[in-house]
Formats: sequence, C-alpha cells, structure tokens
Amino acid sequence: MTLLRSIFLNIFLLSAISVSGQNDPVVDKIIDLGKTDNKVMDHMNILTNRIGDRITGSDGYNSACKWAVNTMKSWGMMAETEEAGEMSVGFNRGPWFGRMLTPHEITLEFGTPSYTAGTKGRQKGHVVISPKTTEEFWTVRDSIKGAWILIDDVNSGWPRDRTGESELIRLIREAGALGTIQLSSFPIRLLFQKVESWEKLPSLPDIKLIDKQYNEIKDLVSKGQRVVLEFDIRNYFRPGPIKYHNVIGWIPGTQYPDEYVILGGHLDGFDGGSGAVDNASGATVALEAVRLILAAGGKPKRTIMVQLWAAEEYGLLGSSAW
Repeated sequence: MTLLRSIFLNIFLLSAISVSGQNDPVVDKIIDLGKTDNKVMDHMNILTNRIGDRITGSDGYNSACKWAVNTMKSWGMMAETEEAGEMSVGFNRGPWFGRMLTPHEITLEFGTPSYTAGTKGRQKGHVVISPKTTEEFWTVRDSIKGAWILIDDVNSGWPRDRTGESELIRLIREAGALGTIQLSSFPIRLLFQKVESWEKLPSLPDIKLIDKQYNEIKDLVSKGQRVVLEFDIRNYFRPGPIKYHNVIGWIPGTQYPDEYVILGGHLDGFDGGSGAVDNASGATVALEAVRLILAAGGKPKRTIMVQLWAAEEYGLLGSSAW
C-alpha cells in the first residue's frame, strides 16, 4: 500500500505541475531530470543492499539514519536526526543456516523473529515432537536434552513467547532443548519480540520452518525415524539503553518559511529481509523528490520537509514522538 500511495502521489503532483506550471523552466527541468536522471533505484540500492536490514535498535538502522542525513546535506539541504525514544535492548541479525543431516541431507528454509535467541554457534541434535501437556512432558523429558523440538500451530510471524513463556516451553527449555521449530507457510513472516531488559534475554531459539520441510521431518519422526538437524543462527543483542532517532530534512521556504509541504516514509523495516517495499520504497521516493527540486535549481516559496520515521513497525512510535 505504501508503494501504491507513493505512485499515486507522484502522479497527482506531476499532473498539478503540468497544469499550473507549464511555462516554468524549473518545473520542466524537474520533469526532464525525473525521466532521464532518476536516482530512486540508486537510493534503494544503498538502503537495501549496502546497509540492509534496518530494525529499530540495530546498527543497520543507525547507519541508515547517518546516510540519509549526510545525503540530504550533500544536496544542500538542512538535515538532522531527532531523538524519538529509546529501547532497553538492541538487536543485530547475522547470517543464519540450517540443514537436515539424517536420514538424508537437505538445506532448510527458515527464519527467526527479531529479538529472539540465536544458537550457540553451530548446534546439531535429534528431533523430538513436542509433548502437548505438562503431564506428557514428564514421560519424554529424557529425550529432550540436546534436541530440536517440533511444536504445534502455524507461524503468524510473532515470536513463540510474545505473550509470555508458557509452562510447557519453560520445562522444555530447562530440560536442555536446543530450540523449537514451528511450521510456517510461504512467505515466512518474521516480526519481533519485546525484550524488557538485558537480564531477561531470550535463550531458546524460535525457528519458523517452511511447511513442506516441517511436515517431512514430522512424518519421519512419527514413523520412528531418527532425524538429525543442524542450525547456525547468529542473533546478537546489544546492551541498552539504545536511543533511536527520526531523520528530518528540509529546504527552507523563500517566502513562507513557516508553511510546510511534507514528504515522508519510515526508515526502519523488519529485518527478515531488506526492507525494500516496507518502506525503502517510500523513503527513497521522498528523497528523490527533493533531490530533483534542488538539481533543477528550485527555490520553493514554502519549506519542503522530508520526514523519515523510526520505530514505525513497533507501533508508529517515531511519528508519534515527532
């Protein structure tokens, strides 16, 4: 929806420009540059491929803020970061890899939600189907140590312990399980966990495995086949407090500087991917709009402001703070 709104907005603005400013050389130059020297995909490449995932509280998000401020300043704009809040714990996602080793080898397709535990390096273990009750747990307790546990339900994107750790999961964790594995449909949704403090970091990996592979593994185990999996998941936590910032840039108006034309989007994004559609597609369109105005020699009468928000994925926190 964000991309569609951006496309609609640009069509609307170009239509208005073509009607009201047909003889304006600056407007003509903006349109020409937009067609022949458009940099939207260059901005997108930097945000998604060079900086990458940008979950609020991560090094990636902080790097995106610095890049956006420095980029707008290089175009001759005023730009700064504004503190919008803080988090008790930060998070950086590293690479992740998994495979089935026995009874045959396959590479596993999976992910983990943000702010959930990684493995302790590369960890290998057998697979156990989760008991359904605490009473049943005690009958299989001895098989859980060093095992990956297949749990029921379908991944909705949210972490396993979003509403608090259940008694059954606590028992599984304390019995020495390596992690839990939940079925996920395609595409795999990966949202986030809230971590209250450094003293309460999650410790049991929360793996969302693609349905075809989950069902294959469960079927093998149900038939008495020994299945061995190996995972290497690099999820890292950062001690807080971690401050996060909005990015605000503006071209001062020459005649009505206290009246504003506002463009924007949010700079943060879920870190299971590169955050291209949500919402580099909005942020980069806003950035390119002001670049084109400046490159064409525009001197707007009203202040044009670009607002790139933090923590929108956590509940519109950046824009609310502003």
